[in-house]
Amino acid sequence: MRASAVRFPYFYGAGVSVFDAYREMIIAKVVWHQLWGKGYFFYVLCPERDDIYSLEDFYMAGIQIAEHIAHFCGRFQVVMAIHFNVGKQLHIHFIANNIDMDNGHRMDLSKKRMSELKFGISAILVQYHISAIRQRECWNDNILTTTSIGTIMMDCTGLRSKEL
Repeated sequence: MRASAVRFPYFYGAGVSVFDAYREMIIAKVVWHQLWGKGYFFYVLCPERDDIYSLEDFYMAGIQIAEHIAHFCGRFQVVMAIHFNVGKQLHIHFIANNIDMDNGHRMDLSKKRMSELKFGISAILVQYHISAIRQRECWNDNILTTTSIGTIMMDCTGLRSKEL
């Protein structure tokens, strides 16, 4: 996330401080001896251009989505921020630690579980009059809209991208 594209009041941390999220996520990995492999899940949510919602509603939806991800099949750390790009519509970045804080297990996002996660996120979006998630035909598009949700998986050595 570019610092110039975010504004302080529109950050949120589920199970983690927004001020020191990286360090806190690393601590969870160290405690459970899980410093190897994929490090985080990174999601970007962009509503449809036709959706009409307030900034406050978008923020509240983002908080609920962060909590949904944090408690999806475990207890994970998630930080989110609304991204303000000049000339572009608002979108939300989510970064989720893939290590369960209670048992050290890795988040398993099979196609079935990703589908369940998308369903839960869609239910939250609809409450705020934002379009539900629909599947997109192009599997490698990592810019996620409410017509597509996927992940960019980060590991300790760099970035890898894969749509689930």
